[in-house]
Amino acid sequence: MRMVEGYIDKIDPKKMQARVKLEAHCDSDGNPMITDWLQMMFTGPDIQYSYREGDYVALLMDDTLDDGWIAGRLYPESANLGSTGSKSVFKFKNGVEIEVDESPAKVTVTIGETTVTADGTSVEIKASGLLTFPVVHGNSPCPVFGTCHIQPSTTIKVSQ
Repeated sequence: MRMVEGYIDKIDPKKMQARVKLEAHCDSDGNPMITDWLQMMFTGPDIQYSYREGDYVALLMDDTLDDGWIAGRLYPESANLGSTGSKSVFKFKNGVEIEVDESPAKVTVTIGETTVTADGTSVEIKASGLLTFPVVHGNSPCPVFGTCHIQPSTTIKVSQ
């Protein structure tokens, strides 16, 4: 077995397989080698890796580079994880960031200049620009059942 690096060229999401371009290994014409379909590994039962075309990945391959597995994505030198023991941060190419803190249970989603934070007891929304929300309170009846479904301990804060 040997460790090889490359870039995902094509993905088959139903089979969780991908083909990888190996730029350091070229064919007789000088073109980068593209692997056959390889199985993608994931982190475990609670988090599933999200692979995309163009991702820089590590491969465990046989000596002839004919068979192997995609072991995981590799971070570029400019990466800043922001993750700690109980906190995981997921950053996407379009600027969306999701931070999950397991202790205490809290999720923060940032989309542009809008941040939504939820901790199981309250939801806080911070945004710039115009925000409009309907006012919902204990006297707001459900149009279907005629009673309010808001739990008294729920807090919603909106700020600009």
